[in-house]
Amino acid sequence: MSLVDESPVNSSSSDDFAAFLDAELSDTNPQQEEEKQESDDDDADDNDDEINAVIERTKRRKISVVDDTEEPNGSTSHIVQTEVTETSVKVDICIHPGFIGGMCIKCGEKTDDDTQSSVAFGYIHKDLRLANDEIARLRDRDLKNLLRHKKLYLVLDLDHTLLNSTRFSDLTQDEGYLLNPNDPMQDALKGSLFKLPFMNMVTKLRPFVHTFLKEASNYFEMYIYTMGERAYALEMAHLLDPGRVYFDSKVIAQGDCTQSHQKGLDVVLGQENAVLILDDTEQVWSKHKDNLISMERYHFFASSCKQFGYESKSLSELRSDESDTDGALATVLKVVKRVHSMFYDSELGENFAGRDARQMLHAVRSEVLKGCKIVFSRVFPTKFQADNHHLWMLAERLGATCSTEVDSSVTHVISTDIGTEKSRWAIQENKFLVEPRWLEAANFLWQRLPEENEFPDVRLNIISKLDQVNQVIGIDLLSQSLLPAIVELAEDRHWRVRLASIEYIPLLASQLGVGFFDDKLGSLCMQLLQDNVYSIRDAAENNLKRLSEEFGPDWAMQHIVPQVLDMIKNPHYLYRMTVLRAISLLAPVMGSVITCSKLLPVVVTASKDRVPNIKFNVAKVVEKSIKPCLVELAEDPDVDVRYLANQALQSIDQVMMSS
Repeated sequence: MSLVDESPVNSSSSDDFAAFLDAELSDTNPQQEEEKQESDDDDADDNDDEINAVIERTKRRKISVVDDTEEPNGSTSHIVQTEVTETSVKVDICIHPGFIGGMCIKCGEKTDDDTQSSVAFGYIHKDLRLANDEIARLRDRDLKNLLRHKKLYLVLDLDHTLLNSTRFSDLTQDEGYLLNPNDPMQDALKGSLFKLPFMNMVTKLRPFVHTFLKEASNYFEMYIYTMGERAYALEMAHLLDPGRVYFDSKVIAQGDCTQSHQKGLDVVLGQENAVLILDDTEQVWSKHKDNLISMERYHFFASSCKQFGYESKSLSELRSDESDTDGALATVLKVVKRVHSMFYDSELGENFAGRDARQMLHAVRSEVLKGCKIVFSRVFPTKFQADNHHLWMLAERLGATCSTEVDSSVTHVISTDIGTEKSRWAIQENKFLVEPRWLEAANFLWQRLPEENEFPDVRLNIISKLDQVNQVIGIDLLSQSLLPAIVELAEDRHWRVRLASIEYIPLLASQLGVGFFDDKLGSLCMQLLQDNVYSIRDAAENNLKRLSEEFGPDWAMQHIVPQVLDMIKNPHYLYRMTVLRAISLLAPVMGSVITCSKLLPVVVTASKDRVPNIKFNVAKVVEKSIKPCLVELAEDPDVDVRYLANQALQSIDQVMMSS
């Protein structure tokens, strides 16, 4: 294959160049064509043989210069020959399109310094450098081929974008099941979890990655570009693309970068206006931010969470994973396909070469928060130049406008503190009050998420500071704005959100009064007693005690106790246990008389339950709550009270012995 040949379908310049060099360098030894290349790190002696072969062929290509000899009869052929030779030399001057080991790949001439006017492309062939003019020529040629097949370039990061890796030694105890072939989770992880003993690590592919690569390959020529070492990059490429269908030689590693700690498109044989980049780290693409699509980091392993300062359990420790259909890769596939569709929109004409994928990407991104006007509160230091902060710039990239002052046109206040003046203004003016992560999520998910449903932390924060909020907006507006919020939070699909909201119900009740609670929150408290999560039922039981302490035993007897005791008939034993635990908490608050007359009969009935756990809880309730009340009554000044209390104690002892 010649360097000037047209590329075949689905072939890139880097692949063509690699094939060309391999063919050229194997000319002097036919047996090498049948041998499989072991790696890019061949011995130096083998590399020297290849370079010498290039030089030898180059010498054969040169035009021979005939020695200057005098012919009979005064022939002037030597003059003609000299002229021809001089002409030939001029024609044969080499422009040195590239170098291997400092020698031109075309003429074999050695150069002492080729670094100023060339770029290393070691991922195509070891020690290969291409001259700037040759790079430009290859990019132009490849772009024509790309446009002819209506494709673009897609550069993909590895770690935290397509996969997550960790060392065996960094696996936590909760992650031990990953190495157990008999664990039930192994079936679910098949095809996505790879143990690599020779590298002392385990790798987890991100959900949807195989589908992503397959679909993206219809629209893009794809490169891998990682800051990892080449051996690691090639192994990961093999896991992602075992048939070498998507990447082939287009695997760029740390050693291929031309600038320390930075990635650049200078080592990609593709025009920048046709390139999209997926990476979780924006900082490494300082020169190509307009090409970049930021990816939410994939933290499957605990070591990955720890590395980035997350204290929560990892996906692997929770035996969970990203959604296969709604995860990061599924989301971004829609974005890159849309950019591709806009780039090749026939309504814009047929001059594809004049288009810029970066402009299409900007247009798609700027639709996300279009129409939003944002003010930040306590997100960055007061003296910080606001429009230089990354969240301010992110909001503008997403199509929002930003301001430092509030007015009626503001739609959102992004705050980390509910107590700031701007936060209180947002509540009073019924503006959206959200946390910075709402903005970050819009960036990763490419859509404006519902401010009320997806991010409850701000409203939980409001509820926790009711005293402050009440002073700002008044009790009437407080009840109107927070009641829907707390009801919604108490029914949230995330159990941790439901749990957090429960803790604020007594606080809300104390601020809004008994009448408000009876009318608005009473039924909610009963509902939470039957939640399917134990922690929530436990919190709801404690709420009953706190509410009884707040509003008194008489109120509790009218609004709480009858409904709680009625749950003893529930066919599910977990809810019958809830009743017993509630009685244990209520008894000290309700007093000995109510406990003995209303609560004790329910406990006695439960002692005959067929479920052992119920009987066990009966014993606990009697021992901790009922007996102390009866003992107290047994010392009452009234003789009848003492008599009945002692009778009750005897009855309890008999029942407990029989059960």
